[in-house]
Amino acid sequence: MSVVQLGNFLSFSDSSSRDILLDACFKFRESQSLPQEIAEELRQYSHLSIVELNELLIYNAISDEQKIKELLTGCPPQLVKEFSKHMSVKVAQWLDYTIESQLSIPKFRGLEWKTNLKADCNSSISDSFVPTAMVNLQVENPIDSSKTDVIEFEMEKDTLNDILQGLGQIREQLQAIAQQQK
Repeated sequence: MSVVQLGNFLSFSDSSSRDILLDACFKFRESQSLPQEIAEELRQYSHLSIVELNELLIYNAISDEQKIKELLTGCPPQLVKEFSKHMSVKVAQWLDYTIESQLSIPKFRGLEWKTNLKADCNSSISDSFVPTAMVNLQVENPIDSSKTDVIEFEMEKDTLNDILQGLGQIREQLQAIAQQQK
């Protein structure tokens, strides 16, 4: 690795060395076990450790080069320029990776339904039937994304009305958020 001391901060003179630094930033973004020399060099110029800087960038989705530069006041300008340029790209990639690899929220794949008549057990008339819907939701298997899991449930008209009302509220909230971002 070709490393040149620039003040007290490590400056990597070739792209493969910068990639090594960026990979180290990603690998150690949640731990305190970052290689000591990188952590010490960063601390000399910044009030943030590399772990804190990564957490700040990723948690707040800061991928704008100018905002990253503002976090590194006091560092040599050339280093700030290179670091912010590369981190702006990497933060966006890491955010995409994080979103794609979430295990807690399965991705929606499809919806199928059929209507049916179900005998009403509560009715005193034996010929009384209640319309129902059998719904099959297809979601991505969280372990193997090439497979689809099916969630089956039955609902009556009242339940469907509640779901439609809730979906309408979700749509309104998403529209309000989209309008705020414009």
